[in-house]
Amino acid sequence: MGTLLGLLVLAGILWLGPAPWQMVLVIAACQFGAELFITRQYLVAQIFVTPLALISTLLVANVPPALLLRDRIVETVIGAAVGVAVVLAPAAWSRVRELTSG
Repeated sequence: MGTLLGLLVLAGILWLGPAPWQMVLVIAACQFGAELFITRQYLVAQIFVTPLALISTLLVANVPPALLLRDRIVETVIGAAVGVAVVLAPAAWSRVRELTSG
């Protein structure tokens, strides 16, 4: 959830069309926010970490921002689906074993 909210924040920042020097200021603000919340509230920290990482990427790589946002959304959804599957797999496997053994 924090990553998706961070992507919304990043989309808003990119919509404003900041100059590279302004993006460096955004990176500094995001780093501060991430450090402030990382030990207490991971979801809020992710709202800062996501723009931080992707703005850093945009400064060094010639990638269309829309492509970067789309790819990160897809990667996040895939990662969440795998995480849910891993959490649910032991219970499902247990049920299958009970049905086949008894």
